[in-house]
Amino acid sequence: DELVHALLSDQHPDLADLPLGARFEGWDNVTIRLGDERAVRMPRIAAAAPFIEREVRWLPTLSLGWSFGSPVPERTGKPGEGYPWSWSVVPWFDGVDASAESLNGDGAEALGRALRELHIPAHADAPDTPWRTRPLRDREGETEERFVKLAEMCADGASIWDEAATRALWERAASLPWTGDTWVHADLHLKNVVVKDGQLVAIIDWGEAAAGDPAQDVGQLWVILDAEHVQRAFDAYGPIDGEFLLRAKGEAITNAVRMIETPQDVFVAAGWKGLVNLGLAEGPAPVRA
Repeated sequence: DELVHALLSDQHPDLADLPLGARFEGWDNVTIRLGDERAVRMPRIAAAAPFIEREVRWLPTLSLGWSFGSPVPERTGKPGEGYPWSWSVVPWFDGVDASAESLNGDGAEALGRALRELHIPAHADAPDTPWRTRPLRDREGETEERFVKLAEMCADGASIWDEAATRALWERAASLPWTGDTWVHADLHLKNVVVKDGQLVAIIDWGEAAAGDPAQDVGQLWVILDAEHVQRAFDAYGPIDGEFLLRAKGEAITNAVRMIETPQDVFVAAGWKGLVNLGLAEGPAPVRA
C-alpha cells in the first residue's frame, strides 16, 4: 500500500488521497481497489510487464462501441519509487467473478454478444500471444500429456471420462485449417468474467489479447456457462459454420484438460464442467493426487 500511495502521489497526486481497498492477485498482476470507482493494476513479475503496455495500447481502440465493461486504462504510470514497470489506473467494476456467481440466461446472451463484438479483423500490427494463439495441432504435445494425466485421475472410476470420444473429437478439430485473423481475448476464463445478479458486468484481464482464432474464445462458453445457458450464448453470438463449431469444441477440450490439471479446485471444477457440457464426461470432477 505504501508503494501504491507513493507512486500515486508522485505521478497522479489528485488520486493519492483515495483509500485503497480489496486486493486481487493473479499469477502475473495485482489489482487494488482505489476509492469507489477505480483500481490500480500492477505487474508482479517481469514477464507480465508487456501485458499492461498491451492493454494501454489497444483497449481504448478496441473497446469503442462495446456493450460490456472492460478495464480501459484511465491513467498510466511509469516506473518509480523502486518499482520497475509500467502500471495503470483502471475503472472498478462492482461484482464478483463467474466462479463465485454464475451467469444466468440473459448474462449468457450478453457474453455471446460480447464475443461477437470483440471478434473483428485484427489490425496488421496486432500482437501475438504464441503460447495461446497457436493452432490446435501445435498444442498437440501438451494436450496429449494432459489427456494421459486425466486418464490417471479418472482411473478409480468415480469420475467418468470418455477418453476415446474426446480424443476423436479433438483430432477432428485439430485437422481443420486454422484461422488467426481476428482479435481474441485469448485468456477467457471464469475469473476474467465479472458478474452481478447473474448479469455480465465486464470482461477483464486483456493483457494477452491478440490476433487469433475466434473459436478459441467461443469454445470457453462450454467451460464458463451452465449447460442450460450455452445455446443462448451461441445464439447471441450469431451464425457460425460447422468447422467453426468443431474448432471451438477442440479449443474447449484443450482448455478444459489444462484447467483440470491446475491445483485450484475452482478451475478443476470448471474444466470438468466443460467436458460434461460437451457430453464427454459425467459424475463428479476428479480429485488431484
